[in-house]
Amino acid sequence: MYTLEEVKKTRILKKAMAIIKRARKEILATMALAEEERTPLPQEYFFLLNLKLRKGVIVRRLAFGSRRAFAKFKEKHREEFKKNNYKCRLVSPINYRRMLISDRKELLYAEEQRKGRRYWYSRSPIQIKKFLNYFEKRWRRF
Repeated sequence: MYTLEEVKKTRILKKAMAIIKRARKEILATMALAEEERTPLPQEYFFLLNLKLRKGVIVRRLAFGSRRAFAKFKEKHREEFKKNNYKCRLVSPINYRRMLISDRKELLYAEEQRKGRRYWYSRSPIQIKKFLNYFEKRWRRF
């Protein structure tokens, strides 16, 4: 039986990187460009993504935000954008869900609540399918 495991805010980056390290075929992720601009992910996160790209892992990202913020992000990460197996698309910031899916087997996501953001990890095919549908629906709108 699959369960949801809550991930402490202080361990979220470590958990995300562990999930990325285990990826063999595909990484799907979302990001809020305004958040990325205010508090960028550390360089070791992008180093790990680049390592996975060099190994042939497909990385698809949905960037929620403005065209201006997307242009700045593209400039900062131009090396990733040059790779054939890296795709990042700008989408409307409406209905943003922070998530990471690895090989369609592992899911890490955030949930906004009154008391703040909570993070969850799951290997449940039902949960993963729900978030895959969310991701693919926005990806196809491009």
